[in-house]
Amino acid sequence: MKRYRLCVLMLVALFAVSCASTPETPETEAPVETAEPVQQTDSVAALVVPVPVPEEELLRAENLKKTIDEYGLSFALQDQYQEANGEFDAGKAAMGIDNGAAKNLLDSAGARYQVVFDAAIEQGSKKRLDEISAAKSQADSVKAARAAADQYKLGEDKTAEGRQLLEQKQYLEAWEASGVALSAYSQSYETARAKRDNAAGELNKTASAQENTNARLEEVDKEIGGEAE
Repeated sequence: MKRYRLCVLMLVALFAVSCASTPETPETEAPVETAEPVQQTDSVAALVVPVPVPEEELLRAENLKKTIDEYGLSFALQDQYQEANGEFDAGKAAMGIDNGAAKNLLDSAGARYQVVFDAAIEQGSKKRLDEISAAKSQADSVKAARAAADQYKLGEDKTAEGRQLLEQKQYLEAWEASGVALSAYSQSYETARAKRDNAAGELNKTASAQENTNARLEEVDKEIGGEAE
């Protein structure tokens, strides 16, 4: 009887232990929704792209300024030229610090330099053509087309070339060609005039010699006539 009770107690204990050790089924938690990553729009992405150093804008403005200074073309629009210089200096100083501002300043400076350059070429071309016309008329007055044919023809050829280059907007080449034309006409005038002066001198010498000869002949005639008497 005691053994029976002992067995019952052991079974009860085992059942209690098994019940206590059985894990409870965990409750299923709802999945946490993760937010989708926000995609950057093109405009937002563009804002973070760094502005490159405006090397091309600097080079263009620099070359125009150098040409204007070299040929003394700032006379055409002094105010525009000074404003361009200010923008050029400011834009150059801003490079690497604020490339956007530097680009805008150098673009503006380049545009102003171009306006000054074009105005100077237009004014200078008209003045140069007037000078060439005057030099040609002077050369014609001493018949340089014959007396200095090579130089005179060079003047004609370069005048035509300069006009053609000007129409093609090749301003510097046109300016140089017209300069050669002006010089050639001036030289043809000097050459022709020197030839005329030399010829006139020879004629004067001949005339003077002839007068001396005639006077001497008269003296000889008198001497001979006196001896005959």
